[in-house]
Amino acid sequence: MKDLLVDRFGPLRRHRLTRAAGRVVLWAAVVLVVGRGVVSLFAGPAAAAAKTASSTSSPGRIGATFPGPDAQALAARFAADYLTYDEANPTDWQHRLAAYGPTLAVGWDGKGHQSVTTVVPAATAAAGPGAATVTVAARTTSRWIYLAVPVVAGPAGPAIGGAPAFVAAPTIGTTPTPAGGDTADPAAADALRPTVEAFLTAWAAGTQPVIAALSADGAQLARADGAATLAGVTALTVERAAPAAVERSAVAVVRWADPQSGASFSQPYRLSLVRVGERWLVHSIGPDLPPATPAVSSPHTPNPKEK
Repeated sequence: MKDLLVDRFGPLRRHRLTRAAGRVVLWAAVVLVVGRGVVSLFAGPAAAAAKTASSTSSPGRIGATFPGPDAQALAARFAADYLTYDEANPTDWQHRLAAYGPTLAVGWDGKGHQSVTTVVPAATAAAGPGAATVTVAARTTSRWIYLAVPVVAGPAGPAIGGAPAFVAAPTIGTTPTPAGGDTADPAAADALRPTVEAFLTAWAAGTQPVIAALSADGAQLARADGAATLAGVTALTVERAAPAAVERSAVAVVRWADPQSGASFSQPYRLSLVRVGERWLVHSIGPDLPPATPAVSSPHTPNPKEK
């Protein structure tokens, strides 16, 4: 009898278990869908805003970085081609300019001749998203010419945006006047001259053993150009310092002889020296840069309402 009941009710029990398992799976799916809906309800606006910001930030990045070096290089090449012409072969100018755009080979009357030797981007000015003007300084055999070249950001890269125009040279500043006052230490200059002259002679010739012997550990020494020959040290100025100072700053005026051109130039170099035991060793050498000019704040005008 027991075996009969098991055989009779076994399929029913298995059916009920299967239905229960199905309900569990169904409710789990419902909970998952509802949970995702709640999350998307709150995350949706933020995600949409992030997507909108991402889609609209690209033009901003382009505008912030344009014109880049590639656009400036394009403007420089265009200026060289635009300002190089010869009335004996006017079609050459037209072909070169047409390569930048079919409407750009216009403006020159076909007369005269000129050759550009050097071009340098001198200034840039944004004119809007993906548009700017690059002012190019062009050197001919006899003068500098400044040409404003419109550039635009195209789908494949920068492009010339239109006809150029002659403009004035950018404003430049003046060389700062050295501060007054006697800060030189002649006795220190006499004491340091043998070391400085020996170092500069080795530095100019690239004699590494002597350079190593006369330089301090961790010295910052840019290599000499090598195009000219050291003809001598014409002057050495050492700034005053405390008697026990272990660091000194000096300016050496070096005369370079150029064997190729036959000319010579006198140029100042600033050296820093450190005391190591009883010896002075060179720690750094470079151009004699003027000291930074401190910012001058405008005088404060009292507000009548201030008390």
